[in-house]
Amino acid sequence: MTFFDREDKASLVRVIGELAAEMKGPGRSVMVHVEGTRSLSCRTPVEKMSGAFIDMALAVGAPSSR
Repeated sequence: MTFFDREDKASLVRVIGELAAEMKGPGRSVMVHVEGTRSLSCRTPVEKMSGAFIDMALAVGAPSSR
């Protein structure tokens, strides 16, 4: 489990880099819980997400769910 410091926005870049490096290994994947600790209900749909996670998936050649 990996967390990033919301007060230090640069830490997200570091964490994404570390996750991307791990995803390059065989049989590795990443699940992102976008809402983190701010979600008040599991029924609230996600309205906004950083494109950095999409960029990471494309950079490492992660398979799509098509």
